[in-house]
Amino acid sequence: TGKTLPRVKETAFEAIRMVLHKGHELKEHQTEGPITIYCLEGRLNFSARDQTHELKPGHWVFLLNREPHSLVAVEDSSLLLTILFPQSRDAS
Repeated sequence: TGKTLPRVKETAFEAIRMVLHKGHELKEHQTEGPITIYCLEGRLNFSARDQTHELKPGHWVFLLNREPHSLVAVEDSSLLLTILFPQSRDAS
């Protein structure tokens, strides 16, 4: 299981602290805008572009918009996710 704790949510930007328990998987998905994922604690396996990287505290990754990716918590973990939404989203 896991939970998300929104920190900042604006029209063009969102920052979320996520807590994932060991074994929790976020299956492959994609976002509207570019993202960063910063590992705060624990260990995570992050997969994108046909590669898997282990994220430990202090490690981070950046993805452009609509890049498929997935995440598995190797240990109880927390991370900071940021999303930059496209400007066209303002009009909706």
